Amino acid sequence: MQIDRLSKFNLPESVLKSWKTHQGSKLLPLQIQAVNRYGLLEGKSVLISSPTSSGKTFCGEMAAVSQLSKGGKVIYLVPLKAVAEEKYADFQQKYGLLGLRVLLSTSDHPECDSALEKADFDLGILVFEKFNQLLVKQLFILPTISLVIVDELQLIFDPGRGAVLEKALCKLKSVPHQCQIIGLSSVLDNAQQLADWLGCQLLVQRERPVELYQGVLWNGKFRYRSHNSGAEAEENSGWIESEQPLETLFGNLERLVKNGEQVLVFLKSKAQVESAASLFAERVKLNPAKEALSQLQDLEPTCGRQRLWQTLQGSIAFHNADLTYPERKTVEQSYLSGEIKVIFCTTTLSLGVNLPAKTVFLEPCKYQNGIPNQPGILLPLEWSEYENISGRAGRLGQQDSGRAVMIAGSEFEAQRLWDSYLENKPFSPQGHLFDSGLAEVILDYLASKGGATLADLGDYLKNTFSNQLGPLEFDLSKTITELRRNGFLENSNADRFCATNPGRICASQNLSAQTVKLLSLEIEKLQSQDLVGTLYVLMNTLEARPSYPYLSYDEKRSRIYQKSLSKLISSDQTSSPGLNILLDHPELQTPEKLQQLKASFLLSDWLEFLPLADLEKKYQTRAGHIQQLAEQAGWLCSALSQIAEFKLPAMQKVLSTLALRLRYGVTTEGIYLAAIRIPGLGRTFISHLVRVGLTDAGAIQSAGFEKLLKFIPEKTAKGLWEKVSKSSTKEESPSEPVLVIDGEPKGSRFGIIINQSRASLTPKSFNLLLKLALAQMEKPEGWIHKEELEPGQNQVRYLYRLKKELLPYLKSGQNLIENNRNGSYRLGIKKDRVKIEWEKLKKLEDEQVKNLTPP
Repeated sequence: MQIDRLSKFNLPESVLKSWKTHQGSKLLPLQIQAVNRYGLLEGKSVLISSPTSSGKTFCGEMAAVSQLSKGGKVIYLVPLKAVAEEKYADFQQKYGLLGLRVLLSTSDHPECDSALEKADFDLGILVFEKFNQLLVKQLFILPTISLVIVDELQLIFDPGRGAVLEKALCKLKSVPHQCQIIGLSSVLDNAQQLADWLGCQLLVQRERPVELYQGVLWNGKFRYRSHNSGAEAEENSGWIESEQPLETLFGNLERLVKNGEQVLVFLKSKAQVESAASLFAERVKLNPAKEALSQLQDLEPTCGRQRLWQTLQGSIAFHNADLTYPERKTVEQSYLSGEIKVIFCTTTLSLGVNLPAKTVFLEPCKYQNGIPNQPGILLPLEWSEYENISGRAGRLGQQDSGRAVMIAGSEFEAQRLWDSYLENKPFSPQGHLFDSGLAEVILDYLASKGGATLADLGDYLKNTFSNQLGPLEFDLSKTITELRRNGFLENSNADRFCATNPGRICASQNLSAQTVKLLSLEIEKLQSQDLVGTLYVLMNTLEARPSYPYLSYDEKRSRIYQKSLSKLISSDQTSSPGLNILLDHPELQTPEKLQQLKASFLLSDWLEFLPLADLEKKYQTRAGHIQQLAEQAGWLCSALSQIAEFKLPAMQKVLSTLALRLRYGVTTEGIYLAAIRIPGLGRTFISHLVRVGLTDAGAIQSAGFEKLLKFIPEKTAKGLWEKVSKSSTKEESPSEPVLVIDGEPKGSRFGIIINQSRASLTPKSFNLLLKLALAQMEKPEGWIHKEELEPGQNQVRYLYRLKKELLPYLKSGQNLIENNRNGSYRLGIKKDRVKIEWEKLKKLEDEQVKNLTPP
């Protein structure tokens, strides 16, 4: 089927032309089926289950553009930040000239949160966690969405990401308005069950457009199975064999690189990929990857950067979680450009950005973290992980076929690998919604819905996908009682339960109830100047523990962190009860507690501009791990700042600022420079600008471009200067509606004017809107608590109804009613854009209106 024939679906000619340029003139068989038989471009929901490189991603793209061309809004869900960044850049490149508002929402882009919550976008690219957070806060946004695309849908079975994805999809299914859903998944044995649960048709294709040969290399022979035909065969010529598997790998890599191939090599550990990259780069001595080296030169010095600098001299690289995000990005871009010939990587790349190769070598095992401060445990790859990695070989339009090669060290191992990954497919899908506990699932549901009865909760839990996979036993009454006792739920009447402020924070931040309870208890003990004490509290949570830095034998023997703590307390730099108890009671100084203490000191130095290379050396922890720890701490601190809003308001601003500092690793003065995200403007260069007072747009413009060049590289200075110049000339174009409350009667309803359009509201909605308007005019920031709006337990339901009545009259992206997530609401417009016609309201025969009307 020619792409030109898609014009019958009223797609823009410019889009069809772009598709022909990027995709070719013809659709693939899978795409033809999706369009002709499954109504992909007619608003029908479809779950597409097919192998990598079969064309399912473009199915999602076609559906997105179809809905966008009709004026609809689209949300595109992906599992990882790196994938979201790649997808955002791709859509901007292809469709930016159409004037579409493409929004990227990950934890690295908090500046987009406001536009997201107001639905001020055409296409939103979100990671799973951000989508669930959005629906917890603003479930009523769903009626404005025409299409939701879920990429890597098979991750609903993943222990790490499955729970948050299922929570989001449960909410998507729970609203009366059902948008189009496109699920994109690898081949699943129980795809029909998942499709039925989502309300989708199922489209399955098991063949790949590019053949993939998966097999085992042993004794100079590559025994493989063809993915499409299932035929077994053996390839004897050309393969190099050695007694040592590493030498076998290097010999074959050298042969493939000399033949012009790019190759991916997946190994079991971070240390192994670095070592292998160094050894192989020294062995083959290829030409330097000049562009990659140039980009690397502008990045903040780290151990990883130094080792990459060495391997890139021979166009070889490694990719693991110890590298910083800019370092990993440099490797990915340089591989895509063809400069880098081989990447040695861990399984962290298996779900990352699209890095194709004709040949992929993989070691079918990985290290998994076990007990804190204990060595990782070596485990075999899951079959699904093996499929994800091997599927990177042979991409349509780039190779005519692909090979996924496992190297065996013995005949016995060769047969075992064949049996484990090519004969058997031991993938038993399980749901993970309840892995963190029933309490968190209940709070997530109640926070998004505003409240529910016990019967509603029971029905919701029974209808979750995890329960559909295998019915579970719930002690719902016991869990509800425990949540009420701990202050996470309230119910003023016997039937309906609502999430309290702590309960809403659990849901919106995806935290355990145990963590929010701990933070709520500890916050009143915090002092604004006690940085290490605050960090120690954050590091005492369940969510922080997987990120603890390793505690070496030398660190334990030298008691370095106990000595640092003693010095901190003796100099009155902390009054933390927890730290004082830890110092006074050696029996409490377990390895885990010392890791918690080490993490607190490390983060304290991170906040004060200590260079990454110095942090790595001082704390024997790699830069990528430091950034992961800081990101985790920033997330926890953001939750703590929300708790402060109702527990300790004086600390709220201090903690919200600290959360930003943790995310960026800067002082307070450096937040603006870090937040504007200029390529190349890392912590080191930000610290240079902070020292000379160039911390905001005004100061930079006053100093001039030439002064910037004294402190940061020219390329970075140009990017920064361009950014501040644009911000100074940008004119604000407010999209706030004009609201006139005149109460013009229409039957049993009362009238308002919004955006020059006449609307009529029910008496209850009209009174709520009038109270919000009065609060906007009379209260300092316009906030009014829900109890002031309407006593009882039904305020959220009434507000939801008001929002639905107003929605048809709002412009794209406008949000008339804001929620601070702690029980208070206000109008999302300035007071001078609101007009209340009191003389007309005095004539209304409504007691509540009369009580609000001034004499």
